[in-house]
Amino acid sequence: LDNPTRCYSSVALQRGSEHLLQRLTSLQFPRSCDPDKLSQRRFNKTQGLGVTLRWLGLSQLEALRSERTLIVGGRWRAFNFEGCNERGLSCYLAPTTNCSVKTWDWEDIENNDFEMPPVLTVPDSCMDQGQLWWSAITLQAIMRPSLDFQARLRKMKNIMGWDGRVLGLHVRHGDSCADVVRKTCIATHRYFEQAEEVAV
Repeated sequence: LDNPTRCYSSVALQRGSEHLLQRLTSLQFPRSCDPDKLSQRRFNKTQGLGVTLRWLGLSQLEALRSERTLIVGGRWRAFNFEGCNERGLSCYLAPTTNCSVKTWDWEDIENNDFEMPPVLTVPDSCMDQGQLWWSAITLQAIMRPSLDFQARLRKMKNIMGWDGRVLGLHVRHGDSCADVVRKTCIATHRYFEQAEEVAV
């Protein structure tokens, strides 16, 4: 390589990522679930996908900093497709913990109902890559598709004739387009025009 330092930095970053994932796994899948070491949160309000995942990531970071196991209850109302009405996260994502509770502490949860956790400072000074890096790693740990969802994806890919060469676009035409404070949303045909240029 032209720059050995760059290679060293990449290895250090990879090792840091693996170390953080190991810490998250040990917290989320402890040998014994201590009720005093649980961080209970729940879905309640109807929220979009982006803010929901942001909420999950920050909740996980908050649990990591306090050395607690994050447990999420409630239903994900905005994504209650057929067969998912009562399953919540487990309909889409692999189990995030082996812990459970018989009785939820709803009184405490009500006081923080879907409250967005603060953007935390990096909880481990030995690997300071900034808040975005920590958020990305925590979301990597959370966003593992469930077996059921993987089966659905395989079925849809077969129907579409998916061959692995795909150009993904984030077309943002949700609730943000109704916000007059934000800039006007880009028309769909503009996305396709740019996609065709890239695909050539």
